[in-house]
Amino acid sequence: MKSDIVNDRPKNLFLAGLFIAVTLFAAVHEGYAPMLRGPFLVLLLFGFACVVWMALFSSTKRMLALLLGVFLIEYVKESIGVASKCWTYNGPGHFYTFGILAWVAAAVTVYVVSSRVLIKTVSLLEPSFPQWLRPAPRWINPLCVAFFFWFIWLSLGEYWDGVGYYFVAFYVILFAVAAYTSIRMNFAVFAGTVMATLIAANLCEYLGAIAAGIWTFSHSPSYPPLFLVIGCWPLEILTQFALAAFLAAESLGQDAPKEKEES
Repeated sequence: MKSDIVNDRPKNLFLAGLFIAVTLFAAVHEGYAPMLRGPFLVLLLFGFACVVWMALFSSTKRMLALLLGVFLIEYVKESIGVASKCWTYNGPGHFYTFGILAWVAAAVTVYVVSSRVLIKTVSLLEPSFPQWLRPAPRWINPLCVAFFFWFIWLSLGEYWDGVGYYFVAFYVILFAVAAYTSIRMNFAVFAGTVMATLIAANLCEYLGAIAAGIWTFSHSPSYPPLFLVIGCWPLEILTQFALAAFLAAESLGQDAPKEKEES
């Protein structure tokens, strides 16, 4: 596998460069370039660095599957969110291709941070868990997914007015896929992925909407809506990672510690 990854690096670096170029072009073309400043710009550049990191340490199949899979799912999600008037993009034409591409960079960041840092950290901490949590049973994972799913509907608040059937159907489908995906993950892989997702969700949504003003939430002027950063993001990330693993014909724990990989 290691030699395959080394052989894939030139292709992966080309894909990374192409992705970064297309993202920056979309920012300029859609009028968001002037808004790329301060902490959001730093976060975007960190996302680009993670894309390059993935290019160096993942297979071409996995990288291409993740980039395309995230883009397709986020295109649907952003279209539904804009149509539901949950948020609005503030570019001259209110286009959101740049927003989708930025989300792809965020998903890759979650992938890299979870696989390289947080999954390994949880694995190291597992021996200190209470006896009944060693090893942590897998039924905890779908329970957490169910919590994320129900949290969406319990915390929508004023956003209920714009939510329609497409929004509900989209997250019902994501819930089913994420729940099944979580069962296939051991606890360390699942927990590391969710932790990275929640951190990224709050940072990306706050810096993109509140600090940079690239998009605006209809009823949340001072902080992103909780249904989005706690409920929606984990369901989306778990589904995207599962789709990428399926398309690449690789395990969900491909970059997890060897003793934690799933077949």
